[in-house]
Amino acid sequence: MENRVQSHRFTTTQQERGLPVLGIHVMTELEYCPRAGVVAYGEGRDDPGEDPPVENLDYLPLYDLSEINRELNQRCPVVYRWLVLAAAVIVLTLILTLLVRWYFIFCGAIGLVVVIAALIDLIPPIITLVRCRANAMSAQPRTPDPDSPEDEVVNWWEMRRSGFEIGAYKEALFDAELGLKGKPWKILRDYDVVIPVFKRNSSKPLHRQDYARIAAYCQLIERCEGVTSPYGLVLQAGTHRAIAIKHTAAAQETLRVVLEQARSIIRDMVTSGQDPLPPHSTGLCRNCPIGYPRVYRPGETELISNKQQLPIVPAYQTVRGVFHSKCGDRFRWVPRHARVERRTTPQRR
Repeated sequence: MENRVQSHRFTTTQQERGLPVLGIHVMTELEYCPRAGVVAYGEGRDDPGEDPPVENLDYLPLYDLSEINRELNQRCPVVYRWLVLAAAVIVLTLILTLLVRWYFIFCGAIGLVVVIAALIDLIPPIITLVRCRANAMSAQPRTPDPDSPEDEVVNWWEMRRSGFEIGAYKEALFDAELGLKGKPWKILRDYDVVIPVFKRNSSKPLHRQDYARIAAYCQLIERCEGVTSPYGLVLQAGTHRAIAIKHTAAAQETLRVVLEQARSIIRDMVTSGQDPLPPHSTGLCRNCPIGYPRVYRPGETELISNKQQLPIVPAYQTVRGVFHSKCGDRFRWVPRHARVERRTTPQRR
């Protein structure tokens, strides 16, 4: 494959050179916004390989056919029992209304309302699972072109139909020479070919941090497992649409630049003792999950940074309580988040 690259080898590890070991999540957050990256660095959490869940169907197994069938086998009998109960209520209501008193029809109506409410909650997830299974069964095998360096839109089930089996790493991958660690959300494996998968909430165009993330996953997989990782998938959460990002020389250069800049931010912060300045663009803050205000719950929502619990910085207060954010607590300010602006900007009359 022409666009494949060999991983560069280093003579010394990053630890020996005095550089911090970074998680892939921290690296991409530092690329997105230095303050978001510093918050992630202080939290010290492992790379989850996915954006924080926001879809109301994230609890459903949408990406594994065997799990979809298992879930349907568990959910369908429950619906059948409710349907049988509905039929019994209707028959009993008719008998009592005709043979005893007419007002038994109201009792039957109450029973049907309860059954309908239960079915409204149970049926939509089943419809979603049935559609997923139909898509899986009708998909035709297709994989990205390994000789093209361009991004390609692919379907999850087309990849699965091509012989790739789904899997996941239990522990984060680590390479001492790169000083980088992390793991993708899932992997697709076909013998000695392993494809990392990152699950992304947004459907907006990909950014540089997304390309660096996929390049990092591919390089860690190749170094740690000794297999081939020719590209990675960015999967849009709640769908089966994915973008294949090729593991090219350009992608490796993007990783190198992003990783060096991320380390530079951390190194400068440690050396000078000064936190990064707020981003120049207010657009980053308006929808940033790190600056998202949440209601204060003592002992639960405080930010733990570098193993220390930080006091909160109130953003605003409502009848629900005081609201604060991770970014605000870490940098002792009120981020310019859209929810903060709506609450604090005077309404025009």
